[in-house]
Amino acid sequence: MPQSPFSEKLPSVATLLSLVFLTLLLPLPGRAQPEEPDTETQRWEALLANKQEEVSDLGEQLDQIQSTYEANTAEAQKQIEALTDELNRLTALKGLSAHNPRETLGLRNTIQSLTTQLNSDTMPLREAQSRLETIAHELDVRQKELQETTPPTPQGQKTLVNYQKDLKNLQRRANTLETRIQKSLAPALELEKELNATVTALDKTLSSVWRQYFFEPSPTLLAFQDPGSMQPLTRWMKYLPTYTRVVLLGDIDWFALGSVVLVFFALSMLPIHLWILPALEKSSLQLTMREMAPPLYWVALGLALMVSTTILPSGQGCLVRSFTQLFLSWGIMLALWPLRQYQLGENAPRRNHIRLLWTLYAIAVILQDINLPPLFLGPLWAGVLVMGAIWSKKRCTPDKPKLERSIFGASIPFFILLIIGSLTGYVHFTLFLTAAWFVFWLAVQIGTGMAALLRSWSAQTSPALLENLLKGVAQGVGYPLVWLGALSLLIGWLGYSLGGYPFLNELLQLKVGWGKVSFNFMRILGVVIGFYIARSGLIILRSLFDNVIRKQDHWEKGTAESLQTIISYAVWGLFALAAMYFLGFNFTSLAVIAGGLSVGIGFGLQSIINNFVSGLILLFGRSIQPGDIVDLSGTWGQIKRVNIRTTVVQTFDNSTIFVPNAELIGGRITNWTHKDISLRRRIDVGVAYGSDTEKVKRLLLEQARKHPQVFRYPEPFVRFANFGNSTLDFILYFWSDINNGWHAESDLRFQIDQAFRENGVEIAFPQQDLHIRSAAGLDPYLARPASATGNTSET
Repeated sequence: MPQSPFSEKLPSVATLLSLVFLTLLLPLPGRAQPEEPDTETQRWEALLANKQEEVSDLGEQLDQIQSTYEANTAEAQKQIEALTDELNRLTALKGLSAHNPRETLGLRNTIQSLTTQLNSDTMPLREAQSRLETIAHELDVRQKELQETTPPTPQGQKTLVNYQKDLKNLQRRANTLETRIQKSLAPALELEKELNATVTALDKTLSSVWRQYFFEPSPTLLAFQDPGSMQPLTRWMKYLPTYTRVVLLGDIDWFALGSVVLVFFALSMLPIHLWILPALEKSSLQLTMREMAPPLYWVALGLALMVSTTILPSGQGCLVRSFTQLFLSWGIMLALWPLRQYQLGENAPRRNHIRLLWTLYAIAVILQDINLPPLFLGPLWAGVLVMGAIWSKKRCTPDKPKLERSIFGASIPFFILLIIGSLTGYVHFTLFLTAAWFVFWLAVQIGTGMAALLRSWSAQTSPALLENLLKGVAQGVGYPLVWLGALSLLIGWLGYSLGGYPFLNELLQLKVGWGKVSFNFMRILGVVIGFYIARSGLIILRSLFDNVIRKQDHWEKGTAESLQTIISYAVWGLFALAAMYFLGFNFTSLAVIAGGLSVGIGFGLQSIINNFVSGLILLFGRSIQPGDIVDLSGTWGQIKRVNIRTTVVQTFDNSTIFVPNAELIGGRITNWTHKDISLRRRIDVGVAYGSDTEKVKRLLLEQARKHPQVFRYPEPFVRFANFGNSTLDFILYFWSDINNGWHAESDLRFQIDQAFRENGVEIAFPQQDLHIRSAAGLDPYLARPASATGNTSET
């Protein structure tokens, strides 16, 4: 086909059009470009708008704070003035209660309640001040955020200037309002400081007042010069209304107290009826709801009172504390007795015999609260103690349980001492000791009852439910926890009955000692707790060895005992060093003393040290271990224990031999079970001449092989030992263990005798033939026929 004259030019035209199109797309110099949106300006506008909203919110918060301040300032000032007047009145009473710790304590609790009330009355102002401080901090942060920045547009710069002005205005308002709040709170802060200082001063003087109250004798009728004077009683009656209001009742909102008590008592009924009572009915104690519901109700009521007086923002009077103690102690005593009955069994009394002590406890608590003058209180309380001693004497009879008999037996001389103390001016201390006496024995009953229950539960629990190791843990930790819990009950009551824990804390911190060695009751308590911890750890360790390690076949017998003994020595040694350090002993002084006494110890205690070192050698060398059977110069016995000085050996006659360790190291002994409990036994058998020796050997081996306590390997064997004077001597050798070897030896003798009888084998005995050569006196008899003499003779 003929081509067009323009066909060759077409590619050039297309290329030219493409270049023109691309040229149009490229920016030329001087050509105006389309404007893009300014993102920086938009970001600044959004930021400033957001900051303006934040400033507006802060301004609204300042308005709310100012309205709160104006609404509560007048009422707060009025309450502060009232509390100041009340503090001045109570401060005036402080001098009157300088010698009575209960009055001091009641005064202290009342003043403490003023602090709580002050905080409650000024709480709106304090919250406003706290919020104001937060706003001031936020304003400072925002003021610094945009301080060194400049918006890109004039409008943005103007907006920033207005924003900074608003911030400064808000800061001035906040500072002004903060100054006003601080000025309004200044009397409250001063009053709070004065209240805290007064409470601190009373806490410091309370311990000395208690000591004076207990340990300084008061006037008695024996030393009173004017028995007809009634001035102490008159002063007491005059001061009784103030004492009742401040000390006995305290500053308590009775409606709030009753409401909180009812709420907590109702809440405690839920676990009592849903879990506790059903669990007790299903337990091994087999307790009914009729038996346990009343005691639990009393305990719940006492706990509700204790919790209510703790959480309510009011002063705690002694009367409420006393009723709390009485309710709790009565309920615990009643609830405890079923545990005691379970421990005593069928012969247990129906009622807890320490009700007598509770009666005296209740009277002592009430008399301490009433605070009669000691001149009249001493004889009154002595009369009550006389009745208690007589009652204890009647109750101390052989038919009573051992613990209760011990309680009443110890109470008689104790009450006699208290009677003497009451009549000689120490009536307040005797009241306290009487209450402590009841709480102590109540704690003892709790400890014994819980320990008996734990012991019974541990003994009855099947291994499938609780492994032996866990039983050891329960026994090792449970018993100390039970008794430490009883001790905590006694200490807790001591602190609560004294009205708080400052005096108890000072009592525990009281130092006793001599020279440079001093310790306090807190350290003694720490040592006691450390003792129980060490003891519990060793019991758990013993259970671990008994139930885990001994099940391993590769452990030798007695290894666990040796390790346990070594670890016990190490633990008690570390405990002794820690206890001495904790009690304040100087180890440098002990080292000097030990160096000075080393010569004397070397001569005087040479034997003891020798035995001690020998005991360590025996334990580490393991030549003798507990459980080994040894032969001590012909006396067989079993090693029971390797002690510090001696080794205890129990013979098979059930006698105990204490062998000094040095003799076991220096002497020669035979250990039959050192590496293996198997040993070879032998039975000597003599048969008559003419017996079939192969038959004898076969019968002996048959009897040995069929005995269950004879080892199959090494095999038993028979040795033809000798041609004896009257017998053919055979020896049967067999292997058995040390515990059954003697029994197997005896059984085999019975079986061999029976087998020989059945198979015609005669067990020979020594015999001799008598040949008579000459006997002149017997010739007439020898010449007669045998039938004439009626005897038969063999030659």
